[in-house]
Amino acid sequence: MERRTLLTGTAGLALAASFTQPPAGISPRSVGAADVRVIRSMLTSLSDSDHQFGGGHAREYATDYLRRVVVPRLHAHSEERVRRELFGVATQFALRVGWMHLDVGQAREARQYLGLAFTLAEEVGDPVLSAWVLAMRGLQEIWLNNVAHALAYTEGAVGMAHKAPPAARAFILGKNALAVSMTGARDDTLRLLGAVRDIYDTAGAVEEPAWTGIYGWGYVRDEEGHCYRNIGLGLQAVRAAEDALRLRGPDGYARIRAFSTGIRAIGYAQAGELEAACAAGHELVKWAGELASRRVNVRLAEVFTHLSPYQDDPRVKDLREAARPVLPSALPAAN
Repeated sequence: MERRTLLTGTAGLALAASFTQPPAGISPRSVGAADVRVIRSMLTSLSDSDHQFGGGHAREYATDYLRRVVVPRLHAHSEERVRRELFGVATQFALRVGWMHLDVGQAREARQYLGLAFTLAEEVGDPVLSAWVLAMRGLQEIWLNNVAHALAYTEGAVGMAHKAPPAARAFILGKNALAVSMTGARDDTLRLLGAVRDIYDTAGAVEEPAWTGIYGWGYVRDEEGHCYRNIGLGLQAVRAAEDALRLRGPDGYARIRAFSTGIRAIGYAQAGELEAACAAGHELVKWAGELASRRVNVRLAEVFTHLSPYQDDPRVKDLREAARPVLPSALPAAN
């Protein structure tokens, strides 16, 4: 299989082809820096909505905006600097739309849009941007529990990013650590997490890509929590998740806080601390009821998987009943 097909998938190539052919009669004649600023502003608003309310809230609008506004401008005349910026923001837009689709359980469409994002990134000619998209494709496969694909994508991203600035390189290596943690390889996971910390500590001396703006110590600790969960280090997962929640503050995005809360619940369950696990589980039920996010529901279902040894405990039964309105098909009837 050719490298391009491996990275985007057949469906992703078809979508990319449909987007990269000039649309008949609707492309503007030229695009300037102001157009890029407008698109970037819209992307920021839609990304904020996605994180705060879930992908189901604005997915249709974001998809339509990508198709009707962003893509036609890719075929218009522009200066080379503007063209690179335009394709860069289009890459991020396609990536966001892909994650919105994944958040509502549309894995096929999500893969297509991440394939499109990689195609657009390649047009920019920036290997660090391409590596970022590839790492995010790996993260998508992590959410879909496709370990082999997650490893392949994240390892490829690490290879492409060997000359990236420190924060970008740490971000990408963190995705590889997550993929490795899914195999249960504890020593390898801890080694990679140590490398991520070492690289992250050197950041700040050189300019970083704009997309690393979300990447701070709270993000690092959240990612560590996910890895610790995967390799069975429950209390370490709890501490990392609590650090992430504290560092991001009470006003942080709701879905991100929900994910960290789920890691707390699972970590406590792994450590046998049932009272704390159920308390965190009730917090996650609240988030699941407020967010249009299937991924949050998946995280809640994972909590019950880890609580299954205690399914007859009254506290677990109470949590199960509280969760039934948001996870009716995933929960057995109470005894």
